[in-house]
Amino acid sequence: MAAEVVLGIDGGGTKTVCLAADREGRILGRGVSGPSNYLSEGLYTAKTSLRIAIESALREGKLSNHQIVAACAGLAGVSRRKDHETMQKVLEELLPESALLTL
Repeated sequence: MAAEVVLGIDGGGTKTVCLAADREGRILGRGVSGPSNYLSEGLYTAKTSLRIAIESALREGKLSNHQIVAACAGLAGVSRRKDHETMQKVLEELLPESALLTL
């Protein structure tokens, strides 16, 4: 049976880091990319940075999108309801099979 994976994403104004871990907290993969503050960098750049960080973490851990059961992201620039809704949609597009996505 494939391991269930959780993602932790730290997205800021200069870089984005994604860690993929198993349910016991062991880090399986790490991905780093550019900025993901959509207010300062734009939605396209933020989404691209998130995608690259996620894909890099999965690739390093030899993991699949299908293994992701939950993801939590702390993103710079997401403080108002509109910002939250915008970035929640981005995460849902990037991780459509995840059971739980939270900002």
